[in-house]
Amino acid sequence: MNIFVGIDVSKGYADFSVLDASGAEQIASFQIDDTHNGYVALQGVLADLCEEKDAHIYCAVESTAGYENNWHNYLSHLAAALPIHVTRLNPFGVKKLSEARFEHNKTDKTSSYNIAEYLRMYHEQIRYDEENPYQAYRKYWTYASLQTKMIRQLSNSLQSIVYSANPELLQYCTPGFSDWILAVLKQYPTARKLRKARVKKLTRISGITEKKAQTIISAAKNSVASMRDTLTEEMIVRSVKQIQSMKQQSENTIRSLLKHNRPREIDLLMTIPGIGEKTALGLFMEIGPVHRFSSSKKLASYAGIHPIIRESGDGSKRPKMSKRGRKELRTILFMPAMVAVQYDDHFAALYEHNRAKGKSKMCAYGIIMHKLLRVAYGVLKSGKPYSVDIDRKNSKKISKKTETLKKSTVRRFQDLDTTAPVSKRAAKKRRQSMSHSRKAKSAGSTTADSHDNTVLQTVNMRGKNDTTFT
Repeated sequence: MNIFVGIDVSKGYADFSVLDASGAEQIASFQIDDTHNGYVALQGVLADLCEEKDAHIYCAVESTAGYENNWHNYLSHLAAALPIHVTRLNPFGVKKLSEARFEHNKTDKTSSYNIAEYLRMYHEQIRYDEENPYQAYRKYWTYASLQTKMIRQLSNSLQSIVYSANPELLQYCTPGFSDWILAVLKQYPTARKLRKARVKKLTRISGITEKKAQTIISAAKNSVASMRDTLTEEMIVRSVKQIQSMKQQSENTIRSLLKHNRPREIDLLMTIPGIGEKTALGLFMEIGPVHRFSSSKKLASYAGIHPIIRESGDGSKRPKMSKRGRKELRTILFMPAMVAVQYDDHFAALYEHNRAKGKSKMCAYGIIMHKLLRVAYGVLKSGKPYSVDIDRKNSKKISKKTETLKKSTVRRFQDLDTTAPVSKRAAKKRRQSMSHSRKAKSAGSTTADSHDNTVLQTVNMRGKNDTTFT
């Protein structure tokens, strides 16, 4: 007998719902604290279920910012003594199930019930007892990503201050504050101070030539800055110190991740054009064990990078990127896509091909991002470095498969009927489709006629030759 346990995790406690294979509640919903005594009580409840029902118990927790880790870890340890299987669920699927049931109220009790019901309904499709061996590393990567976000926020705040205090420097701040700009702002936070700087002293900062130093000082002398007070200077200096400190911390975090038990997968991912060491680390941390995904399409869906098509009746919209998935993966892939297009001939050709088809620049870059993710999946799955020849062979296989799918039309049981009461838009589409098919048939018949004439001429020539010989 199978028992399904839905666990809705909150900070410090969790709610439980227990269902059997038919969906009936085996035990009334209950709540347990995230403490040692709570775990002991939970073990007793699960042990009783196993003895009374002779059951296999399937437990599920949702991914909730790490609060579920303690419960998942404890239940995994219990699996050594009891027939328990545990998994993490994507909250998106559970939410859609709740919406399909037309539920308007959301409580901890109903949430745990929905988790158990989702587990029961899709039991065969869910993977159990899987754990990411790099879970701790992923937490560390999340911490590094948070530092990057904080640096971006501080930079945006600093930019608004510099706009009023030293605006001529902002032309050098694309896409962000480089190290030499931060060094200049630290010493000369306002244009009032920068105009008094000496060229020789400025050139001591790495990244500043004598010509650039002269240009900067000259611009500061004619600055339109409106904020020149000491308080503004202090704000800028403090912001610069914070950004420099957080940049150093972020670099140290990444360095620690790469130093301790460096995964082999990082070196494999670095063989892909456009992907450097930090990007490879981010990709691997975000993807996790690649065997979680049965195909590259599943991984693309997980990243929200796959195209979605909206078509119903006679209405349709242009395909666009889904963006329903891991935003971090899409963020990581954007710059490598641009680099790959710029420095790799294979990806550049793919980019130009899609631009020639009328795709916009961003749409074409999105296609390259999708391509990079599929290549990363193949590299991680096979354990082999990237090869452009293998990629081309796979692309040819996909194109042949696409052609086969196009041939198997949905109208194979009935041709388009012009008398059908369809809308004006659908009628126009049908006329165009029928016109194309007639042209194709006429072209085919012309080819066939020419082929028949060639065959007849060949036969006649052979006949003449045979007559001559006889």
